[in-house]
Amino acid sequence: MNKEVTLELVNRVMADDRLPVSVIMIITNSIGAVANFTIVFVFLFRLTKWMDSGRFFVPFLALNDAIVCIVGTIYRVYLNFYFITPKSNILCQMGNYFLYVFVVISSIILLLIAVDRFLLFYQNGKKSFSLKQKWISLFVAVVIAAISGSTIWIFYGELEVQVKEYRNFNVENVTFYQCSEKQGRNIDMVGMIITLCVVFCQMIVMAVLYSYIARIIYTAFKKTTQRKEKNAPAKQDSMSKTSSFELGPIGTKNDSIIKTERKTGRSRERFNILWGKSLWRQTMAYHFRKHRFTYTFMVLTGVYAFNRFPSMVIKLMAITVGEHTFWHQLTYSQLQASLIADSSDIFDSTIHPFIYGFLDTKLREEIKGMFNGRK
Repeated sequence: MNKEVTLELVNRVMADDRLPVSVIMIITNSIGAVANFTIVFVFLFRLTKWMDSGRFFVPFLALNDAIVCIVGTIYRVYLNFYFITPKSNILCQMGNYFLYVFVVISSIILLLIAVDRFLLFYQNGKKSFSLKQKWISLFVAVVIAAISGSTIWIFYGELEVQVKEYRNFNVENVTFYQCSEKQGRNIDMVGMIITLCVVFCQMIVMAVLYSYIARIIYTAFKKTTQRKEKNAPAKQDSMSKTSSFELGPIGTKNDSIIKTERKTGRSRERFNILWGKSLWRQTMAYHFRKHRFTYTFMVLTGVYAFNRFPSMVIKLMAITVGEHTFWHQLTYSQLQASLIADSSDIFDSTIHPFIYGFLDTKLREEIKGMFNGRK
C-alpha cells in the first residue's frame, strides 16, 4: 500500500470515528445557538426593564453562550475531520484562544451572578451591585479572560505527531498534524494544574455563597410555613366531633340523623385537609415565584460545575499519557466517550437557555407570546 493511499484511508477512518460526535455537536450546538439568540432578542425587545431586575447578567451570558456554540462547533468539527493536513500555528492559536476566552467569560459571569445574589441576601434585599458596577464588572470579566488566554499564543500551536499504529493500520510513514500544547509535558502539566486550581477555587467560592443563600431561604421559608400553619383553621373543630350526647344510647336518635352528622363531620375533616394542602401549594408557589432568579442561577452553576470537570479530566489524561499517543490508542467506544467529555464545556452553553425558559415564568411567557404573534 503506497503512502498516498494510506494517507487517504487513514484520514477517512479517523474522520468516520469522529463523525457521531461531530453530528451531535452540530445539532445540539445549533439548537443552543438559536435558543441563546432567542433569549437575547426577548430581553432586548420584550423585557424592557431587565437592567433594573435580577436578570441583568442573563442576556450577556446568553450572548456569550451563543458565541461559544458557534465558535466551538466550527473549531472542534474542523479538528475532527482534518488530521493529515498542516494547519499552521496561527489557525490553532486563533481557534483555541477565542474558544477559551468565551468559555472563561461565561464562568466569570456565573461568579458575578453568585456574588450579586449573595450581596442581595446579605443586605436583606436592599442592595447588591449597582447598574454602573454591573457594567464595570462585565468589562473587567472580558479583560481578565482576554489576558489570561494570552499564554495560548506562546505555548499552543501545530504539533507534528508520529504514531506507529491506528486501529490496526500501520501508519509509521504518516505524519499527523494536530492543534496542541507544544512546549513539553512538564509545562503542559503545570498549566493544567493551575487551571484546575482556578476552576476548583471558583467552584468553592460559588458553593459557599449559594450555601449561605440557601440557608437564608430555608430559614425564611420555615418561619413562613410555621406562621401560616399556626393561623390556619384546626383540622377538627367542635362541630366536626360527634359527642356522646349526640349519639346517645341506641334508639334515642333516628339512625338517619346520626349518619348525617357523621357524614358532616367527615366532610369538614376533608375540607380542613384540602385547605391545608391548598395553603401549602400557595406557600410553595409564592416561595418559588419570589426566589425564581436565585434558583435559576443555582441550577446554572450546578450545570456548569457538572460539565466543566469532564473536559478538564480528559485534558489532564491526554497530557499525562502524551497527546501524541492518547487519542490514537483508544478503542472506538473509548474515543466516543472521551470526545464527548472533551466537548462538555461547549455543551454547557447549549443547556443554559432551556434552564432560563423552564424556571423563569416571565421569560417563558414572553417567548410564547413572541411565537404566538402577541405584542
